[in-house]
Amino acid sequence: MTDCPYCGKSLKEEEKYCWHCENDISKLSHEQESSKCFIATAAFGYPSIEIDILRDFRDKRLRKNFLGESFIKIYYIISPTITRLISKNNLLKKNTRAFLKPLIKIIKTK
Repeated sequence: MTDCPYCGKSLKEEEKYCWHCENDISKLSHEQESSKCFIATAAFGYPSIEIDILRDFRDKRLRKNFLGESFIKIYYIISPTITRLISKNNLLKKNTRAFLKPLIKIIKTK
């Protein structure tokens, strides 16, 4: 069994399409599936530089302290539900990108 990189639902190893969130996962490698950058992936699509920037921030900054780790744990609990909504609605994708872009810009300058 493996988890969908978009919504986190359990899938069989051979499944190439997630019926829960309706995303094609056939092009994702095992490493990409385990990265769990759900919301950014739903908003920007994979691959994208924005996802790479957010992952790098998560791995190099957030994981180094208690509050960051706590945020990540909460994010992994709530993000699959949010991701399902975003992945099915173009307006939500657009608004999510608009919200994340300034954050990504700040992260890039640090």
